[in-house]
Formats: sequence, structure tokens, C-alpha cells
Amino acid sequence: LRSIASVLPFFRQRGYRRQIFLVNWGRFDTHANQRGSGEETQDAQLPVVAKALAAFDETNRANGLDLNVVTAVMSDFGRTVRPGSGGGSEHAWANHLWAIGGPVAGGTVIGTFPNPVLGGPDDGDVQNNGRHVPTIATDQMGAALMQWLGLEPAKLVEAFPWLANFSQKTIPLIRA
Repeated sequence: LRSIASVLPFFRQRGYRRQIFLVNWGRFDTHANQRGSGEETQDAQLPVVAKALAAFDETNRANGLDLNVVTAVMSDFGRTVRPGSGGGSEHAWANHLWAIGGPVAGGTVIGTFPNPVLGGPDDGDVQNNGRHVPTIATDQMGAALMQWLGLEPAKLVEAFPWLANFSQKTIPLIRA
């Protein structure tokens, strides 16, 4: 993130409007020892990620790029509510996706938080492990971001074929 923040002013000087950068943190596959003081626990990693994102956002604001940068945080899968036998959790479906930046319609939750009760009304796992079905598709978030980047609304389903299954193609992520 530090490297990206350092080159963004250069891109603006060159007249580039928007680019996509991917950053992989990649150590949250916590089947065991999810909590604690170990280097790869969530207790250790989440504060590092939070500080890095805050510094990135602050640098973008200081460089006058706050209205030109959206940072989206996504995961390829969620985790079960039921802890695993090794103090971790197992792969699941729903997870929390979030975004920061000047264009983001912040301070809102889009979608519905599930009832976290094992075997409850939102538990889609027949073994009641707390695998919740998401109420918002990652494609809807991706489509909202791609529209902000300039993709025409008519091309959304071409770029995100699964959107054909949803009446709402995007989510109100970006301020109008």
C-alpha cells in the first residue's frame, strides 16, 4: 500500500484517471489458532491491516486524491460461526466486504447481517455449522466499482455473467 500511495500522484500528473491495483494479504485461512498472540492469528493480523489501510487512506487525502481512490477489501470466502476443533474456523460462504475512500457512500451497511445462531434461520448448513448465505453478491460490489471506473451499465452482465441472476445489478456503494 505504501508503494501504491507513492505512485498515485505520478499517475495523476500523467493524466491517468483510474487504475486497479491488487494487494494480497493472504493469511486468514485460519483453520487452527485463529485467536491469540501468534503472528498469523486474526488478533495479530487485523490491527496491522487496519493501520495500513488507515495510513493509505490518510496519504491519499494528504495528496488530494481522496475523491479518486476507492479501496475495497474482499475475501474469497467467509468462515463458519462454529469454531473448528483446533481453535479456528472452517470455510463458509458469506463474509463482510467493505470499502473506504472519498467516493464511497460511507457509514452504511448494505445487505443484512445474519442471525449468528447455529442452526438458526440464516444458517444454510445442514449440519448447523453457521455457514450463512450472503444477501449481497460479490459481483454486485464488483459491478458498482466497475461502473465507477467507467464501465457502461449495459456491459455489466457481460463483465459479470452471474448478475443475470439478480434484479439489482449494483449496490449503492459509490456516492452519486
